[in-house]
Amino acid sequence: MANQMKQDILKGISRIEIDHFDSDPRHLGGACIIRDQELFDAISGLTDWPAAWQKEPSSKLFSDHVLGLGEQLLDRCGWNVVPHFVLATEIGERHSPMHTDWEGVTFADPSTFTLWAPQSHFEEPQLMLFHAEFWPPPQSEFFLDETGLYARTMLHDGIYRRYSSYERLRVVEVQLQKGEVLAFNGTIPHRTHPDTPRGRRAVNLRCPSNRGTRSEPRVHVNTTSPFGRCLLKNMKSVPINHVLREVNAKDTPKGYFELGPAMRYVERMARVRRFARRVRGWARHPARVLRGGDR
Repeated sequence: MANQMKQDILKGISRIEIDHFDSDPRHLGGACIIRDQELFDAISGLTDWPAAWQKEPSSKLFSDHVLGLGEQLLDRCGWNVVPHFVLATEIGERHSPMHTDWEGVTFADPSTFTLWAPQSHFEEPQLMLFHAEFWPPPQSEFFLDETGLYARTMLHDGIYRRYSSYERLRVVEVQLQKGEVLAFNGTIPHRTHPDTPRGRRAVNLRCPSNRGTRSEPRVHVNTTSPFGRCLLKNMKSVPINHVLREVNAKDTPKGYFELGPAMRYVERMARVRRFARRVRGWARHPARVLRGGDR
């Protein structure tokens, strides 16, 4: 019954086209579809690397391959960015819930955007992009009901804030063809389309702004983010201020393998709070959740 209610809420949201968003994904709430077979093939080629599937750490060859996409994006779209985290996925029993890709402000850069390319089930429902009245903060937990879209940061306790009334919330149902790539700003809430079939494959990667030159690309990393600290752990960096450090982007492109523990920790901290509120005994022993994950 609860699942049916969620489906009814999703179905009641007004549908729009992708051009309702700002066409530049580097802007807050920006999204567009790139129709470029060569770019699509280059992104699809990332699935040949085990690092993209969380099966082994990145290699220099993998990093060079990822960075090479930056040249294509500059030549074809005029975007001076540094392709970074790569993740290849296959939808199974569970679809991804609503979330954003502004990963704990790893790069402290709201212009960071995601490139998403399906690898199967073309021209079928794939993603849902939500257009809210206000763009939520990074690293948010979301709640959607018949009154609107609510969010709060996962790293801080506090009440949910409404970012859009239900009447003004809009959604794009993404159905890409082969050769099309979706580019959307990391602040846009999105989720797997509920009609997505099992076994759908896709690859996505994050693109923060290039703070240096094409020959010496640089990115700014946020030291207050667990994702950022994990990234900085084994590389040289230059301090910008008490929050930011600059790193050589040639050392950073990778798959999700290396950042898995940091991401799991953030997710588990959110579970600690949920369990502590619901089961009195868990509040005294939060380490159980941190050790046990999904229990």
